[in-house]
Amino acid sequence: MAKREQIATYNALKGIGAVGIVFSHMAYLGDAANPFWKGFYSVFMSKGAICTTLFVLCSGFFLDYAWKDQKFGRYVTGKLKRKYPLTFIVFLAAVAVDILLAGNAVVNEGAPVGSGLWLFNVAANLFLFKAFIPIKSVFYSFHGPSWYISLLFVFYLIAYPFVKGLHGGNKAKWKRIIRGAVLTAYIAELAICIMTRVFRWDGLWLCYVNPWFRIFGEGFAGILLCEEMDGLQGKIRNVNRAEWIAGGCFCGYPAPEYRFTDHLRMDSGHSHGLFADCLQTGHGKGQRPAENERNAVFRRYLV
Repeated sequence: MAKREQIATYNALKGIGAVGIVFSHMAYLGDAANPFWKGFYSVFMSKGAICTTLFVLCSGFFLDYAWKDQKFGRYVTGKLKRKYPLTFIVFLAAVAVDILLAGNAVVNEGAPVGSGLWLFNVAANLFLFKAFIPIKSVFYSFHGPSWYISLLFVFYLIAYPFVKGLHGGNKAKWKRIIRGAVLTAYIAELAICIMTRVFRWDGLWLCYVNPWFRIFGEGFAGILLCEEMDGLQGKIRNVNRAEWIAGGCFCGYPAPEYRFTDHLRMDSGHSHGLFADCLQTGHGKGQRPAENERNAVFRRYLV
């Protein structure tokens, strides 16, 4: 896959993912008086939280891909320089607003300014470990969405020895280890989500934030995707244009919805994404067939 084509696909995915996440945070539309906006949010916009999975998968994919061209330290330092300053500025703004509004419940989950919990939340935000504390008043404190940045950098640190092992000689061994970690993470998360449903536990951290699943399930799956790209490309190379179009039309019908959690959702972007990708592969213009199929594999798996 040419570098420029891959980056273009990645940028397109990031744009789609960012829009989806913004949509999911517009929860006020769920109470809108206008039936159109209320229904549009419920049916479509609220599903945008699934795009968090896309970003974690992309992080795993490009962590492994970039390892081939640059040192890990340089890669992570570059990510830190690009992401942390904005996170830090937003955090400072949230602290200022929280102080001015005297512990506003929206800004810092109601923790009194200067209290032990408030100071702990400050540290959790500054040192990026907030996602790993299963308490809503911590992982959603100040700038709530920054829990993702928190888990992302821990993922880089944890994944480092695995990626190093993959490119250190015994690739087959490390692929088995990573594949086992992914399988274990998904089975564990499935069990957790089912128990959350059965016992009516609060599933916000267990079934959505859960940084351990995000790291060992989704992030490591992104690494495997990078390693298995050649094999995936080979499996679809012999599918002709008519079969792609037929497959796209077939996948356009929504699959049944199992709504334990976003991780278990089988409808929405999954089935309709297959529809769009199959049609695009069938009608691709301006690319050699192999290039078009490679982009489709990359995009399909992530989306």
